Amino acid sequence: LIYFLCLVWLSHFIQVLVPETGFDAIWYHLPVVDSILENGKIIFSPDLYQSLNPLFSDLFFMIGYYFLGETGAKFIAYLFGLLLAFATYKLAKLFLNTQLSLGVTILVSTFQVIAWQSSSFYIDTAKAFWEVLAILFIIKSIDVEATKSYKIQLKIKSVLSFSASLATKLFSIFLLPVY
Repeated sequence: LIYFLCLVWLSHFIQVLVPETGFDAIWYHLPVVDSILENGKIIFSPDLYQSLNPLFSDLFFMIGYYFLGETGAKFIAYLFGLLLAFATYKLAKLFLNTQLSLGVTILVSTFQVIAWQSSSFYIDTAKAFWEVLAILFIIKSIDVEATKSYKIQLKIKSVLSFSASLATKLFSIFLLPVY
């Protein structure tokens, strides 16, 4: 199963090496990041109303964009996809054995939206990573054998992870009741 998972992610990586074609990436994610780099700071641009959106994860993509242009931004998307797969595995591992956890991770990794957004400058994979991480930390904090201070640390990590999701896309506010 681990070889199949590696094959899936290798196929996603190949897409990182082709030019960006994602509509949102070309329409506003790349121009907003380009504007930030040109101005040396985050500013509102009347031509890009999306520059008013939360930009937390976009700033990670900006690092890749700064060094390697759109390929660098796509590489950051790929890293967020891998982090999402890892967080998915760790979450599944809390409930399932290793083989089934790998199976769940492979299944999630083959979702069309994951394949596509793990190789394009879209923030949704980053948002999903922050959210799965927050859920992972919440569930781990329920462990009855954990010390009180460790539980508090996990809850703080959960809040920070959810906050990262919220600072990536305001839509995350609708997930608050889940947490």
